[in-house]
Order: sequence, then structure tokens, then C-alpha cells
Amino acid sequence: MQEALKTQSAPARQLSILVPLPVETGFTYLADEDYETGTFVSVPWGKTTVSGVVEGETQSDLPLAKLKSVLAPLPLPALPPLHLEFLKWVARYTMSPLGSVLKMTLSEPSIFKPAKKEIFYTLQNTDEKIHPRYAKIIAYMEEHKKASRADIVQGTGASLSVLKTLTKKNILLELQEEATTQYPCANLDADHNHPTLTESQKKALDIIHETKGTKPILLDGVTGAGKTEVYFEAVAECLKRGQQALILAPEITLTNAFTDRFEKRFGGAPALWHSDLSHGVRRKTWLGVAQGKTQVIIGARSSLFLPYKNLGLIIIDEEHDNSYKQEEGVTYNARDMAIVRAHLASIPVILVSATPSLETLQNTWDGRYAHAELPARYGQAEMPDVQMIDLRQEKMERQRFIGPTLEKALLDTLSRGEQSLLFLNRRG
Repeated sequence: MQEALKTQSAPARQLSILVPLPVETGFTYLADEDYETGTFVSVPWGKTTVSGVVEGETQSDLPLAKLKSVLAPLPLPALPPLHLEFLKWVARYTMSPLGSVLKMTLSEPSIFKPAKKEIFYTLQNTDEKIHPRYAKIIAYMEEHKKASRADIVQGTGASLSVLKTLTKKNILLELQEEATTQYPCANLDADHNHPTLTESQKKALDIIHETKGTKPILLDGVTGAGKTEVYFEAVAECLKRGQQALILAPEITLTNAFTDRFEKRFGGAPALWHSDLSHGVRRKTWLGVAQGKTQVIIGARSSLFLPYKNLGLIIIDEEHDNSYKQEEGVTYNARDMAIVRAHLASIPVILVSATPSLETLQNTWDGRYAHAELPARYGQAEMPDVQMIDLRQEKMERQRFIGPTLEKALLDTLSRGEQSLLFLNRRG
């Protein structure tokens, strides 16, 4: 009795809860349980409820009677402390509400929905005389003991009505269980299909290894020099350490050709993250990242804010690309934020480009970034012969836009039966 009274009189803890709304700080709620930092919880918000994240213990000046209580914990992996630190850094740097930055991590609403239930069957009673037309199903169940509805239909050709009939006859027992989640990119092989690197590629990889996350690395080289092969080897080393890797890429490069290239090297497809994916795919990827099951993400700028459990490497492909800049809501440059994210975790970050941005070049010249350079194209490939034409020196007729030099080059190409491609500085 005394223990019960003691429990009832014990003061509730006061917790600061961050909510994914445009607010600057966390809000104080009461909680009877001991929630660790990063735990997802459901809390009242006006006349509705919202999902939030425990920031830590706090002490409010408000009377306890005016404080609302946490409703319940949510069945999601807790946000790592390092991720919360990163979100707070971004909020301060961009002068954005912390809640708005948190929302970028919680951008996929389906993560808060319960997992779908799947129907399974087990064999319950075979004493009863079985009609011959059910024999195939019974044999299948005797072999598998327990099987999902989808597997039975696929394996035996049975209709749903037949399964219902067998359930009514107590021959099959129907069960509803949580569907097993197949996380994307969970079984890569770092040693699959090793490439043969050139001497310059080996030197670049050595520079990446030597920095050990102490400073960003510019992987610079002409188009076709084999930069992708070099950073794929850095990814392989990351996988061997049991860590996750993030490859940031402009959305235009998130093509089948690139993912096929990745799959050829690692024996499995990468997990993708961009706005065109379905909610179901994004939910599995988010959960896989949060649980450390998904090994490699290739994504647009928003993939930087996924809650990585054990991030060990960040690669920024085409680091000069303007699409890394977010210009609505929380404004930021994903390239710069990725460098900060890597710094907070003391992990390598590789900036890849054949035409590095001026900021990156200046940081490299000043010694703030390491420099791994690939001066020549891979194999025996040669750079094309590029000629610049000063139209002021060309004698062109009025209302003509092709000068004599270009005209001759086009005619020579046509005479050889080859094609020409002209680019105009116009959209469309």
C-alpha cells in the first residue's frame, strides 16, 4: 500500500519535446516514463495530436497543472544524438525554426503509420475427409507448415474463396501478423567485382584513406577519368567497417545507368531517395536507414536529413551543381551542410567534380581541403579536340548565325557520313 502511494505521489518528469512545426524551441510536457533523448512520442497540440521527439529533460516555470502529458511513445527507432546536434546546427546557421528543420527529417508521413498486417495460414485439422480438389493446398501446407496468403495463391493457384472455405471448415487456421519488412540495400558485397584501378586512381584512393575524416577531400579529374570507380572503392571500405554511406547526387543523375553501374560493382542495388518515389518505398528506406539495415543511399539533397544510425562516409557527386541549393522553406546548400554533417561525426566527405566550384577550389588552394586529382581519362581514351571561335574574327553574312569555320566543320562531317550535334543556349 505504501509503495502504491509512493508511486502515485512521485512527481512526473518534465521533458522538452521538439515538434515538426515552424517553432523555435521544444515545448515542455510531463511524462511518467523515462524516455531517452531522441525517442519519438505522441503529444497533444491544441485540439489535435502531433508526433514529436524527446530533446531531453527540462524545468518549466509554469505550474504543473498547466502542463500537458506525453500521450505515448511511438514504435520508431530513436533519433541518434548526433543527428539532433546536426539539426540544431542547421537551424542556427540558416536562422530557421528548429521545428522546420526537424520536419525535413520527418518528411515521409507514412513512417508514423502502423505496419501493414499480412494474412498467414497454418494447417489445423486434416482428420476430416478432404475433397480431392483441395489436395494440392493441403500438400503445400504440410510442406511449409505456415505460409502467407500470397504465397499459397502463387504456389497452388488457389482462389481466396477456397481459402475462406477451408478456414470455415477448420482445416486452415487464419492468422494476422505484421508483414516482414524487406529493407532496401541490405546485402551488399564490398568484395564483389573488384575493378582494376590505374596508378592515378590508386594514388587518389590513398589520399582519401590518409585524411581519415580530418578534412574534406576534393576528387577532381577530367570527364571519363574514373572518379566514380575511386569513390566506389571508398564506399567498399566503409561497408567493410560495417557503416553506412551516403552518395548525394543531382536528381538528373539518379538514372538507371548509374544504379546499374553500382549494382555491377556491389552485387546489389542502392537505396534511392528522391521526391518521385512512392510512400511505401520511402517508408521502407527511412526505417532501413534508421535501423542501420540500409547500407548505401543515393539521393537528392533531402537524403542528407535521413536519420542514419551509423553513417561512415558522405560523397557529393557533381558538387558544383546548383540543384544542391534549397531555395524554399529552410534555405541551405546541401553540399555545405554535408561537410558539416561529416565534421560532426569525424567521417570522410568527398566532393567530386570535373569542374569544381570556386569555393571548393579556394578551400583546396588554402589547404582546408585535401586534393585527389585524376589528370587523364581512364584507359587509352583521349580528350576531344576543343576549338574556341571568336565570332568577331569571322566574316559572316547578315542574318547568318553560322560562321565559315563551323560551316566547314559541319560540311566535312556530313561528307564523311557522320552526325553533328549543335547545342543552343536556349531552353526547351
